[in-house]
Amino acid sequence: MLAGIAMSHCCGTLPHGMGCPLSGHCNVPHGLACGVIQIPTIEIVGKTCHEQLEILMKYIDSNFKAEDESCASKALIKKIKTLFDELGIDGTLKDFNLTDEKIKAMVPDAKIHGCTGLTMEEIDENTIEKIYQSLK
Repeated sequence: MLAGIAMSHCCGTLPHGMGCPLSGHCNVPHGLACGVIQIPTIEIVGKTCHEQLEILMKYIDSNFKAEDESCASKALIKKIKTLFDELGIDGTLKDFNLTDEKIKAMVPDAKIHGCTGLTMEEIDENTIEKIYQSLK
């Protein structure tokens, strides 16, 4: 329960809400599914969650200092891309046969997932579809 409460306050909600359908419909390992959705999520909620992202960046790099509201989101995205490079992840799911048909089936599942509704920005089905399309 505490993990769920913590997740609902850390901007990790959309990746989980969209990651579950990816795992179910396309057999994408859940950690990878949630991982590749982190960057588009940070791009969407970066302005709303800038304080949380700044705190997160200070945990990652104790010398981090945000110069403006977009600084933490840009720095975190850079860190995630570096981690992807180190792990050999290209940030897409092209190896998992992400078809338009599967995306159309996953969008409503992601929209009604409880974690998606906890995202700090209103997320509509068009946004969800665009994020899934960007992973192809």
